[in-house]
Amino acid sequence: MVREKLALHWSLEPIAGRLRHDGVVALSTTWIYRYIWSNRVAGGSLYKLLLRSGKRYNRHSQRGAGRGLIPNRVYISERDPIAERKTRVGDQEVDTIIGGKHQGALVSMVDRASRCTFLALVSSKAAIVACLKPVKDRVLTITADNGKEFAHREQIARALSASFYFAQPYHSLERGLNEHTNGLVRQYFPKATNFRAVEPAAVMRGQTILKDRPRKCLGYRTPAEVFIGAR
Repeated sequence: MVREKLALHWSLEPIAGRLRHDGVVALSTTWIYRYIWSNRVAGGSLYKLLLRSGKRYNRHSQRGAGRGLIPNRVYISERDPIAERKTRVGDQEVDTIIGGKHQGALVSMVDRASRCTFLALVSSKAAIVACLKPVKDRVLTITADNGKEFAHREQIARALSASFYFAQPYHSLERGLNEHTNGLVRQYFPKATNFRAVEPAAVMRGQTILKDRPRKCLGYRTPAEVFIGAR
């Protein structure tokens, strides 16, 4: 079971927590780590499946803040305070992951309360709408950075009947969950990825894995379970 979850890129705490949550077996993260280490000593490769993190952030000046100079932006300070508490399903953070050498892009959307992730190849300005329209009734707000790719946010807001907000320029922590989620997405689509050559089926596989990975903050339920209202 541990090998199976490692292959799905689960980290140690969710593996132990979910197995305990489901009443399968009580394992500590220390036990799992020692198991992986003993496997490595014996010549195994389980250690290669361990998650790695640690993104470095560059500092920016405020000059030119708001790439594309989007007019009439409504900032995150105007968003309903309940969205900040991450207690309701419906508040989405959205970002664009650019392909290597600017070859295509992937849009990532994550629900703040459930951590449910949605991914879509950017083939048109309607990528966000097409991806979220099937769950339109669960989309209340959308928060993005100041990239010019979100200049058509009014059309997105109308199509999804949602409110659209922008983070303050260069305040990535205001969308910390989105930044973290992008790091998880990069497990399947590294920085050198040419998104023009990526098949939609591959994107759906990555999305499904992220939706079905239990989270400690959710009591080891999965984002999909919380998003659809499972208890």
